[in-house]
Amino acid sequence: MNSRELILKKVRQNKPDLLPLPILEAYPQGDIDLTDKFGTFLKNVGGDIYLAKDVQEARAHLTQKFQLSESIKVADYTDTNLLKQDPHSFEDVFVTIMRGQWGVAENAAIWIPEEYLPGKQRVLPFICQHLVIYLPSDALVPTMYEAYQKIGTQNFGGYGVFIAGPSKTADIEQSLVIGAHGPRSLTVYLIEKQQL
Repeated sequence: MNSRELILKKVRQNKPDLLPLPILEAYPQGDIDLTDKFGTFLKNVGGDIYLAKDVQEARAHLTQKFQLSESIKVADYTDTNLLKQDPHSFEDVFVTIMRGQWGVAENAAIWIPEEYLPGKQRVLPFICQHLVIYLPSDALVPTMYEAYQKIGTQNFGGYGVFIAGPSKTADIEQSLVIGAHGPRSLTVYLIEKQQL
């Protein structure tokens, strides 16, 4: 028996018995305004939030905000052609528009499953200049604990990500830089009517 086999044998001999996972209690948040708390944390992490009655109102607002025109490249979740494109072709995307499934009030993180990414292109939320997320106003939960309970074991395509705020870093002299590695801004539209 060589040393590797000896070590593995001792590890197996000293392996603890399997125990059931602990049952965690929910963290009561009291009577809080989820929209207000989510908006406050989103602004604290560098994002913007707007309330819109529907997607059309949100689209009209963001068109004006980013001065969108035919010459500006936009990756929209409604564009089914994105699925077939080479991810390298997105290097000049100015605005990415996508949906969010759950928003977490305690830290303004937004859960994005793979199917909500435009064309299921994982690079788009991180390579664009400006990121826009439509989130149903009734999809806010108080804590990450409750978000993970919602996500649970659902099939989300094998990939999902929480996004909170635009890209930022303070690595150099603790000077905060927004948009250092990814989007320079994050704009969230809370959509009153779930039409996403």
